[in-house]
This record gives sequence, C-alpha cells and structure tokens, in this order.
Amino acid sequence: GWRGWQGYEDSQAEKGAALYDKFTTHLVTQQVDAARADRNALVDDFSGTVYVDFANLRMAMTETGAGNIDAAILRLQDVITDGSDKGLMQLASLRLARLYLGQGKVAEARQALAGVSDVAFEGESLAIEGQIALKEGNHEAARIALEAARERGAADSEMIGYLLQQLESPKS
Repeated sequence: GWRGWQGYEDSQAEKGAALYDKFTTHLVTQQVDAARADRNALVDDFSGTVYVDFANLRMAMTETGAGNIDAAILRLQDVITDGSDKGLMQLASLRLARLYLGQGKVAEARQALAGVSDVAFEGESLAIEGQIALKEGNHEAARIALEAARERGAADSEMIGYLLQQLESPKS
C-alpha cells in the first residue's frame, strides 16, 4: 500500500533528477539538440514538476544566447502556463517581459509583467516598467519607476543608473 506508493514516488523523483542532470550536462557541453530532446522527455514524463520548470528556464536562456528568441519565448510561456512553482512562473514572466522589450513589443512586455505580483520581484518589475515607459516616451513615469526600482534593489543597478542619467541630461 503506502510504502509501495512512497517507493514509486521516490523512484520517479530519482528518474526525474537523473534526466534533468543529463539535460544540464548536454547544455554545459553545448549539445543543444540533445538537451532539447531531454527537455522534451522531461515534459512528457515529468510534467507538473520543477524539473520541467527549470529545464524550460534553462532552455530559454540557451535559446536566447543562440539568438532563437521565438523559441526562448515559447519555453518561458511553457513555464508561465504549465509551471508547478509560482515563483518560477513569475521569474519566467519577468524574463518574457525583457525579451519582448528587447524586440520593441511594448504591449506584450507590459502584459507579461502583469503576471508578476511577488514582492521579491518588485525591483526587477519596476525596472522593466521604467524601460517600457521610456520606450513610450513617458519620461516622468520612467524616472519614477526606475528610481523605485533602484530603491528596491533591482539587480541591474548600472543600467538603471545610466537610464536615470539619460533622463536627467538635457537634450541638445
């Protein structure tokens, strides 16, 4: 009964961990096609687990680095729609907003940002809001959001400082 089920769950967790390890090894050794196959196997066999969430996040980073932005967007959307962990889902939303912003897709970036509500991501969220406002030409909203992002310890303080400096310097 119970012990059998517990043994099955433990066995599944071990298989998921082993496949995820294989996936990361393929990424580290730049065997991207093999990593994609491992990611697909994780999705097929371990959906609803953090193994799939992490694999999708790592695959999105790899695809972004290779310039495959559309593929990266799909992997982030997978985490957002099928994720098993709320924090990872919000992290994926932030990364998705950044990718859209990089493509100049302001409405999509704002929509992705709407999925972020956790206080832990507030600084990053405000930094992206500030960049969106800047792209829209709303300098006051950009300044307010970027200053708030800096106060809340957003990660990219150099970029935020640079953008704030650009907002303060008069255009000649």
